[in-house]
Amino acid sequence: MGEWDGYGDGTGEGTNVGSMVGFSDGSRLKDGNAGAGYTLRALGGKTVRRAGPLGIADNNEAEMAALKGLFNLLLLWDRAKPATEPRCKALIFSDSAGCIGYLVLGWKTAVNKKLARETRKLFHLARKKFHLRLYWI
Repeated sequence: MGEWDGYGDGTGEGTNVGSMVGFSDGSRLKDGNAGAGYTLRALGGKTVRRAGPLGIADNNEAEMAALKGLFNLLLLWDRAKPATEPRCKALIFSDSAGCIGYLVLGWKTAVNKKLARETRKLFHLARKKFHLRLYWI
């Protein structure tokens, strides 16, 4: 059984109403340990929450790791949905202006280059599958 088994609301009717909504956040402690977390509320009401430690990292890397995880989760959802479902809206909220600037506006980033590139690649893949909007909060 996969993450999105039971896709939809169980009524057998299409669930492409409204938007999917995701929130991401990363944080670093004074000792240098960091963590990332994200939540996605999908169409049909299923909510998935993930959080985990990253080890030694800075706050911006934690923020980027949270966005990467959220984009991965969106793409998992897309693979599990019926092929006949059209693209839906996905609204993603982050409090990292730097990460959003890197992804959307091409800003430079101090984040680990491998992590930044992987996240950008997932962002662009997700934009092909969803009407994706990133919001800085």
